[in-house]
Amino acid sequence: MLFYREFIREHAVNPASHLGSYEFFVDKILRKIAVGLPVKESRIASFVQEDSGWPLRDFINHAVDSCDVSLHKLHQFHEVRLNDKISSDLDIWNSDLKGKPINSKSKQIVDRVSKKNKIKWSLLHSIISPLSVLLSDSKKALVENTYSAYLLHNILNHLRDINPSYNVGEIHNSTEWNYPDWKSSQTHLPLSDRVDLAFNGYNSSEIQIEALLDSYQELVVKYRDLEASLIVADDDEVPSTILFSYSKDISRFDLTTFTNKKENIPDWVKEWSSARSSLSSNDSVSALQHYKSSLELSKYVAGPLFMYLYIEICAFCKTEYRKLKNKNEEKLFDRFYEPLGEGVTKYATLLGYTPEPDRDPVTLMPRSKSPNKERLILAKIDSFINFNAYL
Repeated sequence: MLFYREFIREHAVNPASHLGSYEFFVDKILRKIAVGLPVKESRIASFVQEDSGWPLRDFINHAVDSCDVSLHKLHQFHEVRLNDKISSDLDIWNSDLKGKPINSKSKQIVDRVSKKNKIKWSLLHSIISPLSVLLSDSKKALVENTYSAYLLHNILNHLRDINPSYNVGEIHNSTEWNYPDWKSSQTHLPLSDRVDLAFNGYNSSEIQIEALLDSYQELVVKYRDLEASLIVADDDEVPSTILFSYSKDISRFDLTTFTNKKENIPDWVKEWSSARSSLSSNDSVSALQHYKSSLELSKYVAGPLFMYLYIEICAFCKTEYRKLKNKNEEKLFDRFYEPLGEGVTKYATLLGYTPEPDRDPVTLMPRSKSPNKERLILAKIDSFINFNAYL
């Protein structure tokens, strides 16, 4: 979920490439997350092959080979276990299984992992778990790595569903993408989350912060190089989400200049532009409707541009509240404008654009997980209002 939120925050989707954007995340990032799930390195971790077309079948083959047994013997084990509930797993393995019949259910389940089939985890786990007594690794390591291969199997099947020509071998051989990099990273947190922690005083030196920012900026550049990206390398006027959040400056985003460079303009950007036109005509009711539409259409596709829209909507709502309060018409705000402000705030928090609320463990008083980030964002909203930047 954390890596998906980061992808949503940093990657603005070209309206002509929605499916390509989704496929990229599933193939390049979600598959790597599945491989990196096991917490500790183990001998059987090498059995999970990221570049395999059928990773679950390959994992099972490696697992039985390392136990010096065969799939046939594994199926025999399950047939014996079916009629022997008393003996330990190790006792059954050490017994003479030669000539014993095989368990048809066990064989069917293993055969299914070489095809585009859905498999229940509970069934798969029941078939593989007896190998744990033959492995030098822990039972937990077997479960974690089996589950990793199981996820890869389902992810690849999903990719084949959305793209029949998908070829795992060809895509994996590309050296242009290596994120998340579990080997060089000491944590499973996304880069942007680590930058947030560093900027909010979580035990990071200046050298560490600089290294994080360099890696983060490289990631942003890679996202903008994607064919499915609305924001490209020469769109220098659009900062990354982190740079926007922690910058002390705020300027009105020039929508016209940005859209003039684009062949395909997203509907949410068109609605945003219409909201601004309505404000220029002092038509706040029309602006409200266009902002509502822009917000709904921008979800999961706006990338770092959402921060501009978020600041603008917050400034709009705050300005309208002041106007209505002066007229003693706060109820109109509660009825028409507050849902917009509440909606944009909830979405921004859900996707990590703005800090999640927290409580002090001692006093139980509300506090922000990223106080510096929250302070700067609030300052941007006030600056927007004071300088009429949204008009």
